[in-house]
Amino acid sequence: MNEFGAQALPNLESMREILPEKKLWPPDWKAWAYHDFQYDQTFNVAGIETGDSLEEFIANSQSYQYKLLKFAIESYRRNPQMTGVFQFMFMDPWPAITWSVVDYWRRPKLGYRALQLAYQPVLVSIVYGRTRLQQGDHKTPLFHEIVIVNDLHRAFPKAELHLVLQGPKEEPLLEEAVQVDVPAAGMLSIVTPGRRGGGWSIPPDVAPGRYVLRAYLRYQDELLSENAETFEILPAPESLQTQGPKSSP
Repeated sequence: MNEFGAQALPNLESMREILPEKKLWPPDWKAWAYHDFQYDQTFNVAGIETGDSLEEFIANSQSYQYKLLKFAIESYRRNPQMTGVFQFMFMDPWPAITWSVVDYWRRPKLGYRALQLAYQPVLVSIVYGRTRLQQGDHKTPLFHEIVIVNDLHRAFPKAELHLVLQGPKEEPLLEEAVQVDVPAAGMLSIVTPGRRGGGWSIPPDVAPGRYVLRAYLRYQDELLSENAETFEILPAPESLQTQGPKSSP
């Protein structure tokens, strides 16, 4: 796979160096297009929202690029037939709004962090189905499996996979540790004991908010890999929140 990616706005400091304030916000789309901004792809394809400020637009744009790159690279790396992945593009040759993860002034976008995580030589990848769940939905699993991809010609027997679900205040809600044997130059799929027993889902009594599932792979005293996925818990309709069990006649 030799060309994929998503456009993202540079950081606020760089945007102010690219365009004068009167063309920056509200956006002068003609001036933005001169600096490579793609209106159609941003709004009609990616569905990115501008928000109420330039700061919000930057955050929304960079978040989309981060999620797309991370999802794509990890999916490609989990495919045993994939022999190479080349993200497009790394950095800008002029002051522009492009698919780069590092802008003209070498300031990284959030997508740069996605590459750091997804390109780890030993990758622990969380294979999820949905990242937006309804409050009280304790039947939908947070993930289907954990896949460890090892590009090193070195095996890691009796490594420890540690999973922790953190709440909005980073408090641990669920935790599990599993011993795994990671093969050299290969991959391993894990369905944890907790997941099989229905334990890896959102607890039924949690409040709406953002929850993070973190994964760590350790071998002896070495941290081989770390990763994380964010889940948004949305409020359930009021009728479902107040509805109790039906009583027998």
